[in-house]
Amino acid sequence: MEEKRNDILDTSKKMFAEYGIRSVSMDDICKQLNISKKTLYQCFDNKADLLEALIDFEMKETSKEAAKIKTQARNAIHSLLLVSKAMSRVSTNSNPAVAYDLKKYYPELYNKFIQKKRELAFKGITMNMERGIEEGIYRNDLNLELTAQLYIKKVEQMHDKDFMENIKFSPESLFKVMFENHIRGIANAKGIEIFEKEKENLNFNIDDTTV
Repeated sequence: MEEKRNDILDTSKKMFAEYGIRSVSMDDICKQLNISKKTLYQCFDNKADLLEALIDFEMKETSKEAAKIKTQARNAIHSLLLVSKAMSRVSTNSNPAVAYDLKKYYPELYNKFIQKKRELAFKGITMNMERGIEEGIYRNDLNLELTAQLYIKKVEQMHDKDFMENIKFSPESLFKVMFENHIRGIANAKGIEIFEKEKENLNFNIDDTTV
């Protein structure tokens, strides 16, 4: 049953991403998987239940990806860059219809999704600052909570349609300036020195999956 449940989550995720939530019915998912409605409803009570499970599944997968990325990073600065790029890439590649449908037709689930997403980002950024302090490259007088919240707001704003329509710069240029300003605000002299040495080798292209 667990394997079937995961198949349903994986297939519905792809269908929602391509067509939007509203346009995909439970019947459509059954046809795509070649299963009966009885089988589907044994795993999920209704569409809302499926969407809630999908949100939880996505958060777990995001956490796994972030943990994997952190092990590949040379230091806290490099780690934050890789994770921030991954966050931006997901937001950039997402179908706007999915968020629109979720917000309009399932507002409670939408609010839960946004809250979980922010909590995950907050935890990751806070841990990054703690790592940077331990490595001796971030300032040890940082207000971790406020700094993390401000950084999350900056990343979210980069994907705000109204904001981006009034910006003449490319997403990559905007991301690079935003990231560098953040690092210069939280790094100590040693951290800024490391950043300056590595800056030319750091890949700020948010569409590039290489680390």
